[in-house]
Amino acid sequence: MRHGVNPYAREGDIRALMLAAGVEVASGPSAVGLYDLSCTPGIAVDEAFAQLAAATDIIESVSRIDE
Repeated sequence: MRHGVNPYAREGDIRALMLAAGVEVASGPSAVGLYDLSCTPGIAVDEAFAQLAAATDIIESVSRIDE
């Protein structure tokens, strides 16, 4: 997955969301501020994606990417 965060989101809120969704940063940020994420073992990509997509106050964009 690839995501961009709200520039006004607090770091603690971003970390808490990522922990709750079961994802971690695989690489980034890119030149345009996007991060590639990977799911931690046992976490379904669809569930993590839905949780990130629902957090519109923290996440500006989230997309699935081919690995």
